[in-house]
Formats: sequence, structure tokens, C-alpha cells
Amino acid sequence: MREMQRSFIEISRFPDMKLETYNEGYLSIPVAQYEIPYRAMVPKFEACENLIVPVCISASAIAIASIRMEPQYMIMGESAGVAASMAIKSNRAVRQIDV
Repeated sequence: MREMQRSFIEISRFPDMKLETYNEGYLSIPVAQYEIPYRAMVPKFEACENLIVPVCISASAIAIASIRMEPQYMIMGESAGVAASMAIKSNRAVRQIDV
């Protein structure tokens, strides 16, 4: 994406709003914490009964830019491991565990 215009506007720098120079099209802006749903890591049960993939999430270009950061990969990887362990212990598919 190419920056188009430069202006001076109020920008969210979570948790505050600040007046800053803003480059239209620039996406690296801090945001509040958010959750990644477990269902984003597992396919529909009908498609595959027992697959969990933490790094192949289908998301918008904006969301994927945030999700592909190393801390998120580490959290999703740990979550996938815990889910796999829970599935084995309960003798269920990963899609059927109680999140």
C-alpha cells in the first residue's frame, strides 16, 4: 500500500488520543488488545475432524498484519498445544474440546 497524503490529525495511541502527523495508508498503529477465536485455528468438523493449525488463519489483510507478529504466533502455538493435549486426554477431536 502506498502512502497518499500527509496530514495533522487526532490519532488513537491506545489508550489516549494524540495530535500527530498522519500518513494516509500507513497501518502500523497501536490498538487495544483483542482475542483470536479458537475456531480460527481449526477447520469445520465436517471438513476435517482432527486438525489444528495455529499459523494458517484466514483473515483480512489488516488482521493478518497484526496476527503474524511473533508474540501472536507463540500464543497461538501454545494454545494449539494445550488444545491437542486436552483432545488426547478427553479422547475427542480438537474441534470438540471445551474451550
